[in-house]
Amino acid sequence: MSRKRKYNDLYNDIIKLNIMIKGYCKSGIATYVDYHTSMKDERNGLKNEFTYWNEAHNEYDGVHPDKKGYLHMEKIIQKKLKEIL
Repeated sequence: MSRKRKYNDLYNDIIKLNIMIKGYCKSGIATYVDYHTSMKDERNGLKNEFTYWNEAHNEYDGVHPDKKGYLHMEKIIQKKLKEIL
């Protein structure tokens, strides 16, 4: 399996998982926080600005946030907390 195919499968899995989590949250047991929509790129992975450069593969990771990604996530969660508290 090519790296591109592997990552496309991974990105699709992330979409599926987010749909499942969002459905679970509709039960009222938890609150859904959508990080993905504002952080994704055209592949549905993380935008390059929010993820690590992977030297071994000469490309951005696309899955794991870097410091800038976590700072962006912090803004999203702070806004959500203000809504629910």
